[in-house]
Amino acid sequence: MSLSVAVREVGICESTYERWRAAGGVDATTASPEELAAAIVEDKRLTRVYPTPPNALSDEERAEILRVCARSQYSSLPPAQIVPDLADQGIYLASESTFYRVLRDAGLNKRRGRVALPRKRSKPNHVAKGPLEVWVTDIERHEAPCTVPW
Repeated sequence: MSLSVAVREVGICESTYERWRAAGGVDATTASPEELAAAIVEDKRLTRVYPTPPNALSDEERAEILRVCARSQYSSLPPAQIVPDLADQGIYLASESTFYRVLRDAGLNKRRGRVALPRKRSKPNHVAKGPLEVWVTDIERHEAPCTVPW
């Protein structure tokens, strides 16, 4: 079995396998089953704790975004209109996508304002159960040679 087939079967890519092998693991293509069993360690990809990025919003900044969105003048507007309005006032809290993300995390990213909910419409169902019950109008114009003098 080739290495690419083996790593695909395990669910990792070849670069991950090579990185693990370079970090002190054994070469699975040449090692004996005993060496492999001794070298198997826990897969740390799922349990890794990722550090918080330095540019992440603080809790106070998230709260400020929620306070701004809850103001009466912005309560019915989407972030696509809130962010430019704040920019016109010289205020920058976060990007538009960050506004959407903060509202989604708080469970407030629903339809804002007096926007009507979408209506589910059924497809027209024309069934003729007798003659002359369904009429269709064709309004296309087709160029054809005229043989009848007008």
